[in-house]
Amino acid sequence: MSHSPLLLLLAAAACHHDGTTTDTSGKDTTGSDTGVTDTDTDTDTDTPTDTGPGTTETTHPDPYTWGALAFDGPPPSNLLIVSLDTTRRDFIGRYAGNDNTPNLDAVLEQAVVLDNHHSCSNWTAPSMTCIMSGRTSFENGFWTGFRNDPNLTQMPPADYDTIPAYLSELGMANTLVTASEVYAPQYGIPGGFDRIVERTWEPAEIVTTVGLQELETLRAGGAPWMFQIHYIDPHNSYCAPDVWLDPENYVDFPYDLCPGGDDEHQVVYDLEDQYPTWPADQQQAFLNNIRERYRAEVAYWDSEFGRFWTEAGASGALDDTLVLFVTDHGEQLFDRGYIGHGKLFGTEENMSVAAFWATNLAPAVVDKVTVHQDLTETIYKIFGVTPARPTQGIVVGAGGPDRVVDGMNYWTGDRVTMFAANQDHHMTYDFWGNRKLYDLTTDPAATTDLYAPSDPDVVALWDELLPFVNEISSTWTFLDPPVNPGP
Repeated sequence: MSHSPLLLLLAAAACHHDGTTTDTSGKDTTGSDTGVTDTDTDTDTDTPTDTGPGTTETTHPDPYTWGALAFDGPPPSNLLIVSLDTTRRDFIGRYAGNDNTPNLDAVLEQAVVLDNHHSCSNWTAPSMTCIMSGRTSFENGFWTGFRNDPNLTQMPPADYDTIPAYLSELGMANTLVTASEVYAPQYGIPGGFDRIVERTWEPAEIVTTVGLQELETLRAGGAPWMFQIHYIDPHNSYCAPDVWLDPENYVDFPYDLCPGGDDEHQVVYDLEDQYPTWPADQQQAFLNNIRERYRAEVAYWDSEFGRFWTEAGASGALDDTLVLFVTDHGEQLFDRGYIGHGKLFGTEENMSVAAFWATNLAPAVVDKVTVHQDLTETIYKIFGVTPARPTQGIVVGAGGPDRVVDGMNYWTGDRVTMFAANQDHHMTYDFWGNRKLYDLTTDPAATTDLYAPSDPDVVALWDELLPFVNEISSTWTFLDPPVNPGP
């Protein structure tokens, strides 16, 4: 196959970098440790006699079509996953209507893009579990968290099966480069990788450099491969190099949002606590500056994504490769009274960007509602995997107009928060009894609550969500009973 002409667009936009490299000893040229972890793969290869609910057997006259993914000839032999942490859709050019992310936008123009895609959660651990296994953390029987809950199993069980584990069984070598301490071996979520390179909290420039080196090492082995690069940007502290800030959009403010040091990630949260005591003009300056910092970090990441894409393409790594791009979840910037994620299930935390790309894949737009587990199911179908435990997803594009997707989050000692969404509506609920409904056709930012118990859309969403509420309540008996479940 020939290189995509898209690379010519991206090469012009890619940003120069400082040449930081990593050698095979695990040290970069400055002598810092890369955090390389070699992991053994232990995969249950039993196949089920019944695929069960949640899988989709697709029959098409074209043997190389799965749902919305139509390939010109056989699908690629390799898989590349580019995952991005904590990214709001409305800061991506395609959805914001601006040029903040020209490199990603150029790829999305030539991809199968999921324009109504939801994360199964609103923080990294459960979100990436859904992508890796096709099932929620709850369904897998564990719940990872920084504030360990003695009532819950923290690590995946023995039957936790993942994309890299199954592709390894097919003879595909695999490597993960991750900048997230959550999506790393200590929490067990990226199970099945042969090699994991941790660059915790490292900026996109370093992650791209290490990622390109690891990708070439993987390809040099000669076998079909799976490679994943997981960027932490634009996770708080929102501190991209200042060159990416727009001075006209950054106003005077008495606190330094990016002082450097190990505690830099805590600064925004400390200021969030002080926010209610400030005068209105100082509050507005804070909100303005964190949004500009966030926008700048997304733009900075996009420049490094452009460099990764351009260099990977020039090396031939994209020629026979299916690429999945996905964001794990979004971020709240005081939209509903908080900064961060894992807070509430508004669309700014819950909506995700997802797309499939290959040189022989026909571009398309999927406006049907989708969820992270669909990505796993689609990959399994394309690569011929029948998982021992069925996923909770369906092939992308195979869902009907009445489909409902849902998800959840939980922090130790806090309420369970949940959502359910269909084609046009987004409903949120928590175990304290708060219920809201938004019409995304007229209110895409989900700012106006239209919840009414008799509303047919409310009833339809509860038909999907209520069994999940009941399952959580009956399984996690240490929780107080949910308040006001149902219409």
